[in-house]
Amino acid sequence: MADADLVELDDVEAVADTGLALICVIKGRRVPVPPHAIEPGSTVRQVGDRGKLIIPVWMARNLGVA
Repeated sequence: MADADLVELDDVEAVADTGLALICVIKGRRVPVPPHAIEPGSTVRQVGDRGKLIIPVWMARNLGVA
């Protein structure tokens, strides 16, 4: 995927895992992020992680965080 198709979100915290999605707090909102959508370079990958999340732009828009 081209870098232009990705968005880098900072200060993201992973607070739960449903088995199908990682529940992350992004810009004060709890949103489900499917693990397959988490791109290389992300530091948020499991519950307890806090930092950078890189996901496709279309997903960020659908989640309301872009």
